[in-house]
Amino acid sequence: MILTDVVIDMKMVDNRPIDIFALAFKIKEGKQYFKHFAEPFYHWPLHFGKKTIRLDIVILYDRTKLKRIVHKYDGRDDIKKDGFVFKEKNNKVGAIRGIIQIM
Repeated sequence: MILTDVVIDMKMVDNRPIDIFALAFKIKEGKQYFKHFAEPFYHWPLHFGKKTIRLDIVILYDRTKLKRIVHKYDGRDDIKKDGFVFKEKNNKVGAIRGIIQIM
């Protein structure tokens, strides 16, 4: 399982600490993961009349080194599963599997 990092600094959501917000993908041959990951950063801001978000890097994490935090965003009723905390708080770098620089 590989995760893509969206936010690095800790946040409190639904009174729960969250280190990163990320999307979980189980990598399989022949799938277009990056397309589905990157498109919302372009299309959603345009949909709401805002400037697109430029991606500079994507950080890939080892899912076994993270714990999923189920939560709700303020003002929404749907359950979200995009929050994670590092299992080893003092070894966050050890959870990194790779970094993709986008030029």
